[in-house]
Amino acid sequence: MASRFNPNRKYISRLSHLRVGFSWGGSLTRIIPENLFKDFYIPTPETPQLFTDAYWMLQALEESSRGVGITNPNPSVGCIIVAADGKTELGRGCTQAHGGLHAETVAILEAKAKKGVSALKNATLYVTLEPCAHHGHQPPCVEALINTPIRRIVIAAQDPNPLVNGKGIRKLRKSGKEVLVGIYQQEAIASNYPFFVRAHHLKTNGTDLKRPVFGLKWAQTLDGQLADDWDHSKWISSEPSRSYTHWLRQKYDAVLVGARTVITDLPKLDARSCNLPHQHDPVPLIFDPKGLMLDCPKAAQKVLFRGLFRPNREVVIFTSSSLLGRAERSWTSKSKSVRWAALPSKARELGPKQICVFFKDPNLSAALSKPLQSVLIEGGARTLSTWLKAQCVDVAHVFIAPVVTGGIKNRIYNPSPLSHAPRFEIIHQTQLGRDVLIEMVPPHLAKSFFLK
Repeated sequence: MASRFNPNRKYISRLSHLRVGFSWGGSLTRIIPENLFKDFYIPTPETPQLFTDAYWMLQALEESSRGVGITNPNPSVGCIIVAADGKTELGRGCTQAHGGLHAETVAILEAKAKKGVSALKNATLYVTLEPCAHHGHQPPCVEALINTPIRRIVIAAQDPNPLVNGKGIRKLRKSGKEVLVGIYQQEAIASNYPFFVRAHHLKTNGTDLKRPVFGLKWAQTLDGQLADDWDHSKWISSEPSRSYTHWLRQKYDAVLVGARTVITDLPKLDARSCNLPHQHDPVPLIFDPKGLMLDCPKAAQKVLFRGLFRPNREVVIFTSSSLLGRAERSWTSKSKSVRWAALPSKARELGPKQICVFFKDPNLSAALSKPLQSVLIEGGARTLSTWLKAQCVDVAHVFIAPVVTGGIKNRIYNPSPLSHAPRFEIIHQTQLGRDVLIEMVPPHLAKSFFLK
């Protein structure tokens, strides 16, 4: 039989040196369609030795990706139950949509239905997040585990939620279960990053973050252009990069772009050119302090009504309070799904406090029908610069293409002395076709989660 977990082996490796094909969005083989793996260079992931703890935990991480976009604000957890022989899978599960069953319960129910309770004797359960020890929408998962003959519980990451925070692990050990923690810990954190950031802030500061977790995403040329000087940005990045972006959108509650980008690129801001499942399209948010959308050309309006403003998809446009009345009577009133919201005063100089204020707008709650946990900022350069200047960046997904335009117009603009410039820690990097993907976080979050 293959070897078990070796406590002396360093399983917790830096994501930038991963050998299992796991990225910030998840498993690359699950994210990117197979034909793109054939047509473009994408590093082929190495997998752990069969039937080891690392092998089964990677399976649990893959299983967790089935809940992408539908479990928020809860984390999407994966669970695998393996028989005492270490080779036979008995059941698996992923967290159901918000309010539904947790992964451990789903896996236990499947194992009992297929093999019976007796098959669970001396089995091992692999789960990507510490089982909960409190009552929420569902009863505590630790109680369900304690009441089974499962012997070993292998956990990727401890739950930072102050309601859990090791309580589940302690209860399991007290009941006589063997508990191991830390296999692919960083991968588990990356896969549910907004949940970890918010819970960590609550645990550390004793207060809510008071804003969504912000991820910035952009594609740029080698010389730092997000579009050429004629505002053309299609396409800086290659197909694998766009496929990755579409999958990534599913992991965020909302996606925000500037009005200039909407009028120029006419984006759909949905998930389409990636592997199934396409379970969730983020709520589009448009940042328009100058009211550029009010003078949107009619040809562009027609395209937007067929794409971004399609029926039954809520869109929220933020503009200055002085323009709100005119905006609500504008051409967008033809669509019942478009809502306008007022930005705070001095919107062109948004700081952290102002950003917190306008993300509490009731129009957002109405559009989402649940708490707003995370927002992906996709540009353009001016909007990205606003968030960087306000220092409201929790993760950046940057695609660099081997193209040089020599332009000067469409750059991120946040002039500051080098000694005071925002700095990040690279957590993951890989090649996607001809592009290089770099994913990074601020130093304080890197230290908390990834550089231990």
